[in-house]
Amino acid sequence: MVALLRYTRRLEADVRSTFAPLATCSLLGLSLSGCFGLQNNVTSETGVFGDSGMSAALADSATPTTVALSGKLYVIAPADLNLVDPAGLNDLFHAALKDNVLVYVAQESQTSLTLDLSLAGSDGKQNPCEKVRTLPTAQWENPTFVAGPGEMDVSFAGTPATLRHLTVSGTFDQYAFNWRDGSLTAQLDGRELSSALGGADACTLVANAGGSCEACDDGVVACVTLTFAGVVASQSNDSYDTSPTCQ
Repeated sequence: MVALLRYTRRLEADVRSTFAPLATCSLLGLSLSGCFGLQNNVTSETGVFGDSGMSAALADSATPTTVALSGKLYVIAPADLNLVDPAGLNDLFHAALKDNVLVYVAQESQTSLTLDLSLAGSDGKQNPCEKVRTLPTAQWENPTFVAGPGEMDVSFAGTPATLRHLTVSGTFDQYAFNWRDGSLTAQLDGRELSSALGGADACTLVANAGGSCEACDDGVVACVTLTFAGVVASQSNDSYDTSPTCQ
């Protein structure tokens, strides 16, 4: 009986030892894969702590990426672009932007990355008729990067437009399967969306959504700055051509 009791207590201790890390991960808002070092994903920007302080702390302590990034392709799905300013346009933005954003790591050095951007086609793969834009050299402090400002061609409800003064940031996981905790800011000229809006004034729409227009590069007050938070990008095994030919 005594031997059985000792065995039971050892078994209980083993169970607590095995499952304690899972409980800790749950409290921190981490995925199971993050618990075991495969990814360091935070389930939300605020998590259970109600502010971004813990997310920032986790980003600061992220494990450096241990694989080469050059030649890797990443995909940002529209659903992973959360428009936080002007937040009132978030639903409209997702209804208008249907195609994935492709980000290709063309070069990597110890302190910088060269990133190429373009829109994917309806099949999710590179659209050779979409122009590839190269962002100015990104600052790279493994595992976090900040790139821009640059430009990117997009399409809203079939209407072409250009995102200007574009900056992108993110933190890669240890094995570069994805990046997380990203942000994206860009300026959009409302005049380019006139046909998509049926001739309506874009700045009126922005004002109704709680935002405001600002001066574009030509001095006309017709532009709006879009700010996205919590951007996530996943690695793709598809090929990518930095100088595609439209056929």
